[in-house]
Amino acid sequence: MSNIKKDVQFENIEFVKVLKAKESPFLHYIQVVFENARELMANRTPYAFPNYTLHNIEHSIRIANYMYDIVINQLNTPNTIGELDIVIMLYSAILHDIGMVVNDEEVEQIRNNNYLIDTKNKYPIQVSGIKNIDWIKNIEKEEEQEKFAIQEYIRRMHGFRSKLYIETLHIEQKNLFLIPSFSTLNFHEELALICQSHNESYDWIKKNLKEEQIKGEYKYSPQFCACMLRLADILDIDERRAPSILLNSINPQGRNKEEWLQHRVIQNTNKIIHKKALLIMYRY
Repeated sequence: MSNIKKDVQFENIEFVKVLKAKESPFLHYIQVVFENARELMANRTPYAFPNYTLHNIEHSIRIANYMYDIVINQLNTPNTIGELDIVIMLYSAILHDIGMVVNDEEVEQIRNNNYLIDTKNKYPIQVSGIKNIDWIKNIEKEEEQEKFAIQEYIRRMHGFRSKLYIETLHIEQKNLFLIPSFSTLNFHEELALICQSHNESYDWIKKNLKEEQIKGEYKYSPQFCACMLRLADILDIDERRAPSILLNSINPQGRNKEEWLQHRVIQNTNKIIHKKALLIMYRY
């Protein structure tokens, strides 16, 4: 742990401190998922997306802390933010971009237009359709067209891929998303949809996620958690996702350059203030 920056340690996440104070039975399992996600995102995301802004564990931690900053005044108010709401918001912050992690076999399947084609989870678009986008067609070299088409394909569907990751993780380690004192009652389906939702529309959230649910003794709101994830993800737009040393090293072009530069015009790191009953979220 000594070679890991202090601000990216699990115990320094604000929601983790809240759950630790509650002696939450969920905390151990969240840490297991966190450590695994940190390794995957550090090793595989830059491999597939060398020209993209950072989708790493630091981004996940900032998402979690933005959500904490938004709900902080409600954490000790009865019948508002429950323990399972906190757990799911924290899990979603950690896992919402795990779909950006891709292996060689998946890249090859995408390149050949047969990714997920023989499963019930078939995605409605194949990479051949992405290649027809104007900004990709305007790339001169054919091999560069293919590379950016694959990256854009994964970017567009990474929320869906995060959903698939959570479903697979539940099959392999069923105890990670269990409700305490139950052997089969879990929340992995809602968590998977919440992670998918950050790439979907608000109408999709209303259609696919319930406003309120109860699992065992835990009451929570999947719609609320999804909205918090979406809002926090939007707020993480500043130079920390596009540091100068990487910008100069990667030298992104075209749309990738636009994506990097838009993060660098935001100067404030504290984007949420509370004034009495008014919550203000701002970027400048």
